[in-house]
Order: sequence, then C-alpha cells, then structure tokens
Amino acid sequence: QLPVDLLKRVDTNHLDVVGSGWRMEEGKLITAANSPSLLPIAAWMPPPFQIEITAKRLTESGALVLMLSGSETNHFMVLIDDLRGDLSLSAIGFGGNGRLRATRLSDHRIEMERPTELRVEVDVEGVALYVNERELNEPLLEYRGDVSRLEIAGGWRTPLVPCLVVATNKDASFEITRLTLREL
Repeated sequence: QLPVDLLKRVDTNHLDVVGSGWRMEEGKLITAANSPSLLPIAAWMPPPFQIEITAKRLTESGALVLMLSGSETNHFMVLIDDLRGDLSLSAIGFGGNGRLRATRLSDHRIEMERPTELRVEVDVEGVALYVNERELNEPLLEYRGDVSRLEIAGGWRTPLVPCLVVATNKDASFEITRLTLREL
C-alpha cells in the first residue's frame, strides 16, 4: 500500500496546536522552538502500520516526540534523541493513567544535526524504532507487549480525537522534510 504524505495534512492554524511558531516552508515542517510544543495531524489507523520521518535538529538540544493519540487511550509515545550535553536518551513509553510505569530506553547517540531517517513500526505485539545509521533490520528500541497499554508520560496533553501528534521538548526545533504513514 502507498504511504500517506502527512506533511500535506499539516494545519499549523489548528485549534489544538500548542506552542507558537509551527510553520510550513517550501514543503518542510519547522517545529516551534518553545516547550512544550505539539502539533496534531489528522491521521490514524489501527495496527499494523509504520511511520517514516526524516528530521534534522535546528537547535542544540531537545527531543523530537511522536505520539499516536486515540479517543480512549494514547497508543504510544516515542521520544527521539533527547540530547542533554554529552547524554542522549531515546525512549518508548508506556504506562497508565498519565503515569509512566515502564519504558524502554537507549543511550545510543542519534546524529540529529543532519537529516536523519527514522521509522516507527507498530503492530498488535508492540512498537519498534529504527534509525538510518543502524541496520534498518535491527531496531534501536523495541517494546513487545500489550500495545493498548502504551501511553504518553504525564505532562503531555494530546487531543482526544484519533491523530498523530508531533511534539518537541526543551525548546527544541526540528526541520521535517518527510512524514508518512503506511499500513503494513
């Protein structure tokens, strides 16, 4: 099945946008550099599916966050390369009632200062994050278990309508040149 180009669905004037400064420039999405910053995109499908994104960090630190929000639960949250000095952290979060009970972490440094290809695969058994600088057959992070238990950590408020949410933290800004959703 052909991927859906989500950049064509971006509406930076949407009522649920958090943070000022989200904009489209020549087909590229520039994220707002204020925290927290969140942009819902009208896209949702049941697992299995994959999200592909090419992004470049424009600021010195902070993470790119992808979340799939639903009407009853948030299906997953992937935090990518939260760079803090010499420490880098990526995570897949899950829990319940807005509290992070468990997470899968990686301290592998992702070079987000240049365009970086990322792939998030979601199926009925879990979530996996793949990065272009590694073998694409080997996930950097993976969670296997009940996908319906995957939720965002407390502090992120997402729309209750089904959508993909792109967010940043710590005043980070990113340039996103590709964002697609594909049924597997």
